[in-house]
Amino acid sequence: MGFPDPTQEDVFDYGLYLLDKVLTGMGKRLIDYPPMPLPLQDWNQAANVLLQNELNHNYVALWEQVETNLLTFNAEQRNAYDAVMQSVQSNQGQVFFLHSAGGGGKTYVCNTIAASVRSQGKAALCVASSGIASLLLDGGRTAHSRFKIPIEGLNERSSCSWEKNSDFDGLIHQTGVVIWDEAPMQHRYGIEAVDRTLQDLMDNPAPFGGVTVLFVGDFRQTLPVVPKGSREQIVAASLRKSSLWNHIQLLTLKQNMRLDQTPESNAFAQWLLNVGSGHNLGEDKSIELPPNMHLDNNTKQSLIDFIYPDISDQHPKPDHFFLDRMILSGRNDTVAEINKEILAKFPGEDKLLTTSVLVTKKLLVVP
Repeated sequence: MGFPDPTQEDVFDYGLYLLDKVLTGMGKRLIDYPPMPLPLQDWNQAANVLLQNELNHNYVALWEQVETNLLTFNAEQRNAYDAVMQSVQSNQGQVFFLHSAGGGGKTYVCNTIAASVRSQGKAALCVASSGIASLLLDGGRTAHSRFKIPIEGLNERSSCSWEKNSDFDGLIHQTGVVIWDEAPMQHRYGIEAVDRTLQDLMDNPAPFGGVTVLFVGDFRQTLPVVPKGSREQIVAASLRKSSLWNHIQLLTLKQNMRLDQTPESNAFAQWLLNVGSGHNLGEDKSIELPPNMHLDNNTKQSLIDFIYPDISDQHPKPDHFFLDRMILSGRNDTVAEINKEILAKFPGEDKLLTTSVLVTKKLLVVP
């Protein structure tokens, strides 16, 4: 809190100030909640909380992590790491796109770059276009949360709601790199809004205000969601159709680090890539499965027996038996039916356990 020898009252008052700042970002204030007390002191000159949070790291431990990770990199991963770090260390402000299918080690490279930048006392802002993807990044958040990208009315002229002299303004001036995972999912208007905002905050007309940016993703996967949009509208919403794409340097990871490198696994991985690239399609654009993916008896029961053989045996199955296999479906009702049939095959009797949750009302007392 940047306050020498704070008393308990100072800590409590500063906490109220922080709560008020959080609510302000949501369009509310503490004064809107009458039972809550208001801060008595003027904490506006306190240290930048956003910046403190991003720089609060053990630099030695981070660099040790980087050194360990670099020893395990393949040539493609090391090339991507070196390119981004050179831009960061030389303040070149380059913009990259790390393109790779699943299993290429994208997240591993991103977290190593973030650790390296943070070990140098700079901020690394890790964001993702989806909440699940953000959880895989060290210190990750959704792009909408970090940059305050507009939700309603997003258009080609939109900008984010961060203003000059805000905490975020101070943070972005100390930022070495922005890492944006699952970028192909983001509507290009959102990315362009961030670009426009950073240019304004940094007083720099270069892409993203001269901050090094690393986009990450795979255009064969989920594209931006355009409600009731046509194929053309979805493609037009892609980052590839933004003027920013002309400023982006492409980096690729082609080696799949998850495969066991057997011929069967490599063949299946290549088949998946071909499907994502628009190959292996029938005349009606349906996906043609190879013969080794067909079951002789095309029924739901035969599928269950193939994936979970001998599941009704009295001997319990080891944990890895269930971890190594699953049945996927595009419909929840189909999933429920399959789960019900599989559970019915388990030996033993069903046990029904019930629970009850009671909420007690207690008077909120603020010390």
